[in-house]
Amino acid sequence: MKFAALFPIVAFTVLGCTPRGQSDTALREMPWKLEDVAQHKISLKSDHLVEYYEFGDNGFGKATIGGVGANGALMAPGVRWEIRDGKLVITTGNEEVLQVLTLLGRTEDEITVRTKGGVIERFNYRH
Repeated sequence: MKFAALFPIVAFTVLGCTPRGQSDTALREMPWKLEDVAQHKISLKSDHLVEYYEFGDNGFGKATIGGVGANGALMAPGVRWEIRDGKLVITTGNEEVLQVLTLLGRTEDEITVRTKGGVIERFNYRH
């Protein structure tokens, strides 16, 4: 393999750079707990996408998802949430899975998750 082909890998490893949506540290799955979700709000940390959830304590909640700007974001009429096998599963009224979030890390005001698409994202997290 030529050096030119290895350079991007070496640069990311040596400089500690990580592509957007990927973690810069080794993360491991943590199970969600009822108290992590009920009566909490999360919003995606992004300048161009909106993904916002409010979770009630009864398994119901609200979601706003979409883009920023001309396309705008859409608010779902209501969503349901539950914890399945340690993952947070968010469904629409007709039981279509909207999102599955695997918890990878949490601070007082931020969570790191793996989405159902396998992308690692950070969300603002508040009670």
